[in-house]
Amino acid sequence: MPVARRVAVRGVVQGVGFRPHIYRLAQEHDVMGWVRNTSWGVEIVVEGQAKALERFVRAIREEAPPLARIASLDSEPVAPQGLEAFTIVHSAPQAGAYQLVSPDVATCEACRREVLAPTDRRYRYPFTNCTHCGPRFTIIDDLPYDRQPPCARSPCARNALPVRGPLDRRFRPAQRLPRLRPQRRAAGRRGVAWRGARRRRASTPFTARRRALLREGASWRSRD
Repeated sequence: MPVARRVAVRGVVQGVGFRPHIYRLAQEHDVMGWVRNTSWGVEIVVEGQAKALERFVRAIREEAPPLARIASLDSEPVAPQGLEAFTIVHSAPQAGAYQLVSPDVATCEACRREVLAPTDRRYRYPFTNCTHCGPRFTIIDDLPYDRQPPCARSPCARNALPVRGPLDRRFRPAQRLPRLRPQRRAAGRRGVAWRGARRRRASTPFTARRRALLREGASWRSRD
């Protein structure tokens, strides 16, 4: 007889490929339900045979994505709804909730191979990243983390790539690459700056706090 559980996962679980990870686990363990980001973490409702649900919940922690850090995982029984598929649904913002954000992460080996491959579209593209690497803390503007509407600034604003499925390591509603390669201009003693206008987004409490932390870090580095 099918049973159902609600699972709440807190920690660094947004912007790190966690929802696609849950989707893959659902396919592997043949369970139905949905997953979504919230302002406090990731919420999952899942239905299936009791043994399959046990294996599914255990795999969430044991097979977490490389950048994820699970602080807590709580599971409770709920009434089955007769769900017939597993889906990634729209996020649920909640006022006053708290959510950890991943730090920026160095380029992963898979992205490095793409950047160095002359036949790849990302050849020598400096902003190449995926769910396993790249900027997080410095680009996320709001939580819960989503791509539609955009919650992260992109260095490119044109030429959107096709939508990718949850089984792809770049799963997102759209990934953008530039039409032309970035050009550089001299920026005096501060080094090199990228040419091109940058549209500013409205400030949020999250972005204001992030800027304050970045300024604080810069002031400490200048003292060394």
